[in-house]
Amino acid sequence: MNKKIQFKKGMSFHVMLPFSAPNKSKVHIMYVLPSIYKDQKLIIYRVFGKHKRWWHEFMCTDVQMQFYKELVKP
Repeated sequence: MNKKIQFKKGMSFHVMLPFSAPNKSKVHIMYVLPSIYKDQKLIIYRVFGKHKRWWHEFMCTDVQMQFYKELVKP
């Protein structure tokens, strides 16, 4: 695993989400919140749907987002 990224509000990048595979999606981070889990943060992000043309909002931990980002080939 690569070094851990510090996610911040306003960041956007391409990731491979479970529901969008095998296509990559561009996520926009809306909020980064503290979590009850040790050394983890909650990330609220949005994705613009290509089939249903509107914004979809989701939440995951920073560990999950790190994994989704590593799935995208450089």
